[in-house]
Amino acid sequence: MLVLHDITYDSRVIREARTLSQAGYKVKILEFSDGQIPQRENLNGIEVSRIRIRTRDLLPKNTFFRGVKYLEYLWTACRQAVRERADVYHAHDPYPLVPAFLGARLQGAKVVYDAHELWTEQEGISRSVAKVWRKILRFLLPRVDVVLTVNEAIAEVLHVEYGAKEKPIVVMNCQPRANPGRTLELAEFLKNKGIQGKRIALYQGALKPGRGLSQLVRAFEFLEDDIVLVLMGDGTLKQELSVLVRQLGLETRVWFHPPVLPDVLLAYTASADLGAVIYENTCRNNYLCSPNKLFEYLAAGIPIVMCDFPVLRSLLQKYEVGRAFDPSSPKSIASAIRFCLADPARYERMRVNTQQAMLEYNWENEAAKLLDVYRNLTGRGSN
Repeated sequence: MLVLHDITYDSRVIREARTLSQAGYKVKILEFSDGQIPQRENLNGIEVSRIRIRTRDLLPKNTFFRGVKYLEYLWTACRQAVRERADVYHAHDPYPLVPAFLGARLQGAKVVYDAHELWTEQEGISRSVAKVWRKILRFLLPRVDVVLTVNEAIAEVLHVEYGAKEKPIVVMNCQPRANPGRTLELAEFLKNKGIQGKRIALYQGALKPGRGLSQLVRAFEFLEDDIVLVLMGDGTLKQELSVLVRQLGLETRVWFHPPVLPDVLLAYTASADLGAVIYENTCRNNYLCSPNKLFEYLAAGIPIVMCDFPVLRSLLQKYEVGRAFDPSSPKSIASAIRFCLADPARYERMRVNTQQAMLEYNWENEAAKLLDVYRNLTGRGSN
């Protein structure tokens, strides 16, 4: 597997690698290194090898030099990919796809492209970078052996607009079946801050532009004092959000918690009363999202308030697990949170429905699809 980021908090990469390893495949992850962590590591039988991009810290951060840095990564990753002599090269998102494709062609191996999102249409990407990568993907996707992605809507885009020769196989970012029950992690966190007896709305994930987090914070101006918000994660917007919380006088209502590792995440999630999935409708990647946190909330058994976007709406139409809102309106967000928490009977019904939804949306079902892909590619059940 080739990845151009730190996999520490990437539950999709970790879960897929573990699934394949447990099925008997020898899995090696080739990822980016910032020089602060070991170049090689073994994670429960999965070998991790890290590529150091030396120009990353030496050159300025602009579009031109970003291209220079990518060329260094491309050269280094291609050489290492060829040395691995793998049967399958599995690239997570566009940057690693080029070395994976070249390595596979030189070795006569198979290529899997794993699209975690609609990458070229995400928040914050420049038009010039997006244009270049659209051309690269439209050249490569018809030539790779299998395309995986996270939901049917993105699969359709990759097939119709990017030329994937067959419709991509959907492997959703679901959690394994679980019944954690109510836990106390966030209640203890708040107790240490002098806050007790409050109902907890949780946002977990990156604190970065495009997530609608300022609107989520502002929603608490319209909610009862016994409901608090925990923002569990980190990112470039943390300081800005902290300032907003102070400006609105919500210092006892909105709290920041650092991110936690995937292996312990569910225990924290299950200690909340409600989960929030919020994105701004600023790009098609956001509009067609089905993020990890959606399935993490389901696995934890907590109701969910979410953007009224197509993929998310389809879940609510099948299972009454929460309420949709307009992400541009703090009042709409507040109304959705209040709807879920105000009626104890309705709230309990939603909690029960999350477990019904988990019968469909679980990693065991998705893992079977992934293993079918690898059996078809390799002609055998294990490596």
